[in-house]
Amino acid sequence: MKNYKGLIGNVLLIITIFILFGLWQRASFKNVILEGLNEAASDSLKISRNENGELVGKITALETQNTNQFLKYKTTDSLIKALQADVKENKKYLKKQGSVTNFSTKAEVDTTVTTTVIKDSITPEFPTYKSKFNFDGWIFGSSIATKDTTSYKIGYKDDYSLVIGLEPQGFLGLGKAKPFGEVTSSNPYNEIKTMRTYQVSLPKKKNFSLAPSVNFGVDVTGQTNLTFGLSLQPEKLAIKF
Repeated sequence: MKNYKGLIGNVLLIITIFILFGLWQRASFKNVILEGLNEAASDSLKISRNENGELVGKITALETQNTNQFLKYKTTDSLIKALQADVKENKKYLKKQGSVTNFSTKAEVDTTVTTTVIKDSITPEFPTYKSKFNFDGWIFGSSIATKDTTSYKIGYKDDYSLVIGLEPQGFLGLGKAKPFGEVTSSNPYNEIKTMRTYQVSLPKKKNFSLAPSVNFGVDVTGQTNLTFGLSLQPEKLAIKF
């Protein structure tokens, strides 16, 4: 009877350890996710020009293992909130991997153009005024003004490239790589004003796993032994439930 009670006590103790270990793992994992999001959220957009003179905007990407973790992230940043809304809308496409990037640009030009005056023989007192402009094929347009109306036709062109990747960190790039988003604008009259990037991280490959273990055996005298502890084993041999 005593052995029976002792066995029950050991089993309950092991179950308690399993529960506490699981809670500790979960809390630690949440802290790691929160720290990563906070670090990325504190980063600001960096603007530079590449060797071709093109404008480049770069910022650290917000990254989690699944979209729910990102959608639960509390923030007052309006850009991140807008990004969360887009991630939520496209959640079904981001189950295993993927990314969402929001960025805004602004182009301003200031110019003076020559106006062509056109008069007809019927109403010469009310001429038509025409003008046009062209900034190297990137921003272009024309206008026609009459007595009562003015019409404008404006065109805008830009070529964008977007890169979502990992930037090596630390000595010789051996540190933990940092996710980033980078957008390049080819229009020389354009400005990159805002940018935020989110991506679902790929599952990290594990070579070994650490988990609570239970060992049961019988010694040479026939006495049963029950021990518990932590075990380290190759991930390929781990049994998952």
